[in-house]
Amino acid sequence: MSKETMDSKEISYNGGLITFSVPQDWIEEYDQQVGGSFYEDSPTSGTFRLHVVTMRSPAPVTKSEAVNVLQSVGEPDDPISTLSNGTAYKTFSEKAVDSGNDITIYYWSLAQIIEPNHARIANFSYTVLSSQVGTTQYQEEIDYLLNSIRNARFKPELENGI
Repeated sequence: MSKETMDSKEISYNGGLITFSVPQDWIEEYDQQVGGSFYEDSPTSGTFRLHVVTMRSPAPVTKSEAVNVLQSVGEPDDPISTLSNGTAYKTFSEKAVDSGNDITIYYWSLAQIIEPNHARIANFSYTVLSSQVGTTQYQEEIDYLLNSIRNARFKPELENGI
């Protein structure tokens, strides 16, 4: 199924802290400490994860400083950009071995400033078997997830400190 024909469902993570889409048939699992996991019900499915952190700065911060929030995420030379909605965006990947399997993990981080003193970072990751990288299904999922992440919407204000 191509990404253009994938049916989607909207995820309103943690009461709408951030909203994004995943394929309609993906399973959702939530854990207070770990965050959310989303995946197709298949033994070789990739796993899409999300964890959101809200931080308070001792000094005032402005929306223009969203890029600075992502400086410590990933490697220092990984490029950081600003999306049209003002959210800072950074992506990187790594290869690893898990239970004897070669895996590839893709990371996307979004940063939002909530003036005057808060920032949120949404850390998304997608883990797949390295042998799947380059397949049509994999590429369609990556394209879909990239679009979903770039169009994710943060709640504009704090609620209960988060």
